[in-house]
Amino acid sequence: MKSSVPDIGSAQFPFLVCLTTQGMATEVILEYQTALFSREEAHFFASQWISLLQKLTCEPAVMNTLSTQFPSSLSFAPSVIANQGQQQTLPFATLRAWLDHQRNLTPEALALVDNNGMTLTYSDLMEQVARMEIFLSKQWKLSYGSVLAIYDHADRHAIIAILAMANRGICFVGLDMNYPDKLITHILTTAGIDAVMVDRANVASPLLTAQPELPLIPIDGYLQVTNWQPLPPDKAINADTLMYKVYTSGSTGLPKELAARHSLMLNIIQWQNGIGLDKPARTLQFTSLSFDISHQEICTTLCTGGTLLLLPPDFVVTIRLYCDLYKLSALSACIFPILFCNT
Repeated sequence: MKSSVPDIGSAQFPFLVCLTTQGMATEVILEYQTALFSREEAHFFASQWISLLQKLTCEPAVMNTLSTQFPSSLSFAPSVIANQGQQQTLPFATLRAWLDHQRNLTPEALALVDNNGMTLTYSDLMEQVARMEIFLSKQWKLSYGSVLAIYDHADRHAIIAILAMANRGICFVGLDMNYPDKLITHILTTAGIDAVMVDRANVASPLLTAQPELPLIPIDGYLQVTNWQPLPPDKAINADTLMYKVYTSGSTGLPKELAARHSLMLNIIQWQNGIGLDKPARTLQFTSLSFDISHQEICTTLCTGGTLLLLPPDFVVTIRLYCDLYKLSALSACIFPILFCNT
């Protein structure tokens, strides 16, 4: 194991384990904030994940069908995870199946409140997702295995696009409009992106026009789809299908690409349900779409009958403003990055 221990100012996340292939071997780079973890705790934590990965390598079916949970260890700090817990069979093999199930359960329940006040029920939302699937598949010829980026704020069009991509087996990459130009260019040139979805206000962005080989897709173009019928489910999609890619901060060098499969999100939903967070909640969509937590916010909310509330793009959340928003919007769930809690 290769261990990297930056000081607390340079480690973006409290604890990060990066695995990269080196020929026939796998290199494990461990980055953690030394103010939160001792060296012993950090190595213990990483060893648990390495052990799990070794088991999954020997029995790949575990990743496709089972949810592995880790209870806390009494011999370490509560944030350190220890022994492998009981395995639970996932109720659905794909995210689409879970979303369709929820739509059938609560078709008229409120699913999404856009940052302009527009609301969508579960029935409305899944209808728009179906239109987006047709738009991407038929008009833009994107299919299973394609990689599609979004250069836009988190509005209803972006959420609909992300769900449609998951339904068609298209891998999503988020481009945060507040990222440095150098980082966006790095992602555009290394993530294997086939096209970029963008709103009309940013279609002429020099960052995008500098990549003439990448088609630019209007993110609201699906609204023009008429006389449509939902596409049948893509039978190639399973728990092993890539769902999204994110990039690390680059605090230990160039930002590294991390890819997540459907199985990760299915396990997260199952895990939250297993610890009692399975009731409909009004959830603030707080994090950037380029950050993996945003998928947890979106999917865990919409797979449990909750309501996703989207913030205006220029809204800067502080603890004080969040408390006001909590009262005004009757929020019941919010997933904060640790950096926000440190401010």
